[in-house]
Amino acid sequence: MQTLARQQTAHRELFRRQAKLEREVEFLKEAMRLEREDLSILPSALSRWERISHALDDEKGRAFSSLSEMRSWLRNL
Repeated sequence: MQTLARQQTAHRELFRRQAKLEREVEFLKEAMRLEREDLSILPSALSRWERISHALDDEKGRAFSSLSEMRSWLRNL
């Protein structure tokens, strides 16, 4: 009977460790995916985004009278 209890305990421990490893692998996969996306951003687009971000930080925002005007501005970035 004790052998069966030890086997069950070992079995539960293996399942717990496997679940932990799977969570860590998913975390690493997500981190790698985000890193890969960051590398795919063109440097010219990144510099424009930085300029826009700095302007917004200095409270020099943009105002649009319509949604289509905003979309066309975003496309021209």
